[in-house]
Amino acid sequence: MNRGIKWFVYSIMSLLPIGCYEDTDTLRGGKEQPGMPVQFTTAWPQGGSDMTRAIEDKKEFTDFNVIHVSAEFTLDSGTTESGNEETVTKYTILTLENGKWVNKRTEPEFEMSWPWNATHAKFTAYYLENWNGPITKVGQPLEPVVLDRFEYKDRVINPDPLEAETDVIEYGHAVHLEFHHLCARLTIVGVEDEEEYGLRFKSIEDRELKNACTMERTEENELKFWFVTEESKKISSQVDKEGEKRSVSFHLEPGDYRTFTLVRRNGNSYITISNVEELNDLQAGVSYTVSLEDLKGNITPDDSDNWWKEPTPEEPVKDFEIDEFLQAIKECNHDYTCTVNGQVITLLQKHPYRNEITLMADLDFGFESFTSVNLPDIVTFNGGGYSISGLGYPMFGTVFGTVKDLDLRRAELVHEGTPSESSDANHDTGWGVLARVCEGGTISDVSLSEVKLKIILHNDDVLDKAYNVGALVGFVPKGSLNNIRLSGNIQIEVEEYNDQAAYIACVGGVVGQCAGALSKIDNLGGNSTIEVRNHCQGHGSRYSGGVVGLLAGGSLEGCNVRTVVHAEEAEGVWNYAGGVAGAVRMGGRISNATVSGSVTGGIVSVYKETNTHSSTGGIVGHVDKASVRGGAAFNHVAVSPEYPNNPNNPNNSTTGPQTWYTIGGVIGAMAGAVKIENNEGRNVAFDTTPYLGKNHYVAGTFTAGIGKEEELKGAGNSADGTGNFIGWGN
Repeated sequence: MNRGIKWFVYSIMSLLPIGCYEDTDTLRGGKEQPGMPVQFTTAWPQGGSDMTRAIEDKKEFTDFNVIHVSAEFTLDSGTTESGNEETVTKYTILTLENGKWVNKRTEPEFEMSWPWNATHAKFTAYYLENWNGPITKVGQPLEPVVLDRFEYKDRVINPDPLEAETDVIEYGHAVHLEFHHLCARLTIVGVEDEEEYGLRFKSIEDRELKNACTMERTEENELKFWFVTEESKKISSQVDKEGEKRSVSFHLEPGDYRTFTLVRRNGNSYITISNVEELNDLQAGVSYTVSLEDLKGNITPDDSDNWWKEPTPEEPVKDFEIDEFLQAIKECNHDYTCTVNGQVITLLQKHPYRNEITLMADLDFGFESFTSVNLPDIVTFNGGGYSISGLGYPMFGTVFGTVKDLDLRRAELVHEGTPSESSDANHDTGWGVLARVCEGGTISDVSLSEVKLKIILHNDDVLDKAYNVGALVGFVPKGSLNNIRLSGNIQIEVEEYNDQAAYIACVGGVVGQCAGALSKIDNLGGNSTIEVRNHCQGHGSRYSGGVVGLLAGGSLEGCNVRTVVHAEEAEGVWNYAGGVAGAVRMGGRISNATVSGSVTGGIVSVYKETNTHSSTGGIVGHVDKASVRGGAAFNHVAVSPEYPNNPNNPNNSTTGPQTWYTIGGVIGAMAGAVKIENNEGRNVAFDTTPYLGKNHYVAGTFTAGIGKEEELKGAGNSADGTGNFIGWGN
């Protein structure tokens, strides 16, 4: 086992007299003489690692840092009543300002000057970023500081307690404090790609990890430091990433770490490392590195080991107050418990330091009614890998914060009848199992299984109102959704209340409308089909997509989906349908999207003198000043060639000269496209023949238009099928 020892390189800071005290010392019969302020300089322990760290280690003291100093002064025996050497102890805190240590305390109990009759002294000092105020309560330990290392928003927490002890300093000399680390550092290389890990001991060893530190000012003004056990009994640390390498580093109390367990962030045990003799005596100030690759014989996988968890019932918890539960998530300031069969179960656990609250059991909402809450931007809701089932209403109104590692199952949202009353402006316009809206929030590692939405849009009150319906979130004006997994049947069905109104309907398999970022959307691994049915009639715009209805200025990167999109009963002035997205506009980007299944386009309606357009594509129905790159369409694409004479078209919509239907195996139609590169149409059965000679119909195996075949093929685009590569525009 290799072990790297940190060598300390010290840097000396400028000298500065501390304070301007003219107080006199009266010490046991001594003569009153002015005290000389003690001058301090410091050196930070140097050393480090070549590894790139997510949390950079501190390398020097910086302005506004605070150190705690205790001094023991020895008095000249000739000046004391006893005639013997006596000692006097003092305590203060010093603050670094412009590179100089300053005593900013004016209270007499915190003065730090040489007694007039002192001959020499010894000094002890401590530094920890959390301890930035004077210790005013003598004999009472400070609140323990857990040795967790993490970064949250703009706040970096990296506790690394330091100590400095001097030899004898002669009277009047400057005091140089050379600090050293009180913790050992253990770095574990080769962990999986998690955000953080925790380190703890197993209870069978009858050992408790001392995962925190504290300090006390004694009645004699001495400083006492020691390690303690905080209730979590573990130390957490953020994962460091360098290329493909993943590592995690812990600051630990020196001691024996031959056997310990790594725990995932959601509380699940990861591995136990046992009997590593080289870790039997970790020393303070020394950095140790171990590689999991080299420790295969010492590792036991623990993914199924739940010994550390609070007992939870086998069945999802049902007997709890849903509104109280949701309010506890929103407030994020306390644990939330309920009683099941006489046993108290913790449903939500508040992180002791972060604004994060974690789900601790599977829940069943039982399709009961409740009031959706907004998730504040400072709050993280961590699902902990547990599930919530039986949702009959959006869980959140608007997600401003973070939702992660959550499993949503067996949800059914049905909205019909008259509009509901709510103070939420989006309560009738945004629909999704997790949230109506994601406004700057982050949603990651969320799975969705067996979901059904059947929504009637109440569209009779405001002209051109936009309605957004998706299985997960209705509308994402900004924010991100990453690593969304779908399984089982995902069904979204939408119709209107007023078929004569002008309104916008965005219907998507995951999100209705998005101007934010979508990435890693997958349902192929879950034997799932996403089915989108848009029945909305009337005037206005219709967007129907297997993943997102309308991508307006946002991005979608990396999706593998099987979708069935039915827009044949949708009617609108603009009616766009695609296997992945109905339309992408305003600089939006779709990249690396693979789709199978089918997509069927819909009808256009005549509205005043407006040009009307229906466009249907394997990946995207319509691209307007946007990009599609690296996509592959394996799906069946179609639109009825008989709409002008279709008895199901009561408005006889397609007879006007300003009406067009465009169909493409990959992209329905393009206008001012930015980048169309490396896309494939892999549906050999796609045939443009049914649309040849039809008035107002244009079809192409790749796109109906507008574009140049030579340029598109030169950019790596291809398409199987029968007919022209481009329907119009060569």
